[in-house]
Amino acid sequence: MSKDAKGFTLIELLVTLTIVGILAAVAYPSYQAHVARSTMIEARLVLESWASLQAQARLKTGRFLPLNDLSARAPLSDRLSRLFRVNQQLGADQLTFKLELQLLRSQLGLWSLAVDHWGRLTTSDRGSCCVD
Repeated sequence: MSKDAKGFTLIELLVTLTIVGILAAVAYPSYQAHVARSTMIEARLVLESWASLQAQARLKTGRFLPLNDLSARAPLSDRLSRLFRVNQQLGADQLTFKLELQLLRSQLGLWSLAVDHWGRLTTSDRGSCCVD
């Protein structure tokens, strides 16, 4: 090879790949935590908006909406529908409710959420997070 040859040596390429690999190893857990945090925020906001819709329905009709009507008015995003199952428990007189987003599979930083007719937001025990 002539002395005028242009390009990178194998050592330079290996050093560059090593640096990129180290940066990726450091950045990826932070990225995963950010995605999990944004997913939980979105899930909380959906539950709060559904609770607000339920309160409005109760004021107008005296009853809470069934889950189908609620989902039609404020649908769950594709991302949340892949991660959570929605469950609603209405009281026998339809004067109380509990809305739940139950985690379908264990994923770092995610857990099940629920809101009741009083607007209380609760989270599941992170040790038993998932629906069978």
